Amino acid sequence: MTFRVMYPMVATDKLAETRAFYVRLGFVVVCEGDCYLHLHAPKAPHVQLGFVRPGLSDQPSVFKGSFGGGGVFYGLEVDDADAEYRRLTGLGLKVAFAPRDEAWGQRHFGVVDPNGIVVDIIQPIAVAEPAERGADPVRSLADAGFAFADPALA
Repeated sequence: MTFRVMYPMVATDKLAETRAFYVRLGFVVVCEGDCYLHLHAPKAPHVQLGFVRPGLSDQPSVFKGSFGGGGVFYGLEVDDADAEYRRLTGLGLKVAFAPRDEAWGQRHFGVVDPNGIVVDIIQPIAVAEPAERGADPVRSLADAGFAFADPALA
């Protein structure tokens, strides 16, 4: 199988609110109608999201349910998490947690979309040295056992 793109699909009755949230985040609308919304990141078009109204009569039954919120989050890597935090809080987006540094090499914060999905805004930073990590033994994603096929991702 050859993959061209992958995007999550979320069933929601909140298409208008969802559109407004993700457009403020920086996505652009690719396709929309009464029952569907598809967005992508303009500088990274392979980063896509889909939202569909639940319960449509022509959908297979497995697609008719509605997302209940919780248990799902999206990670979006950016150049400057603090600048994005200022921008997004200035636009009134609901904050899940304020910017913080992680020992494994991330500065991040979260905002919550209208469906309850947390969008984790991530900026890579230097990995903390052992003395700064305290009890956290994880030095990097590679130390945690992640193996990246593309060395640029490690």
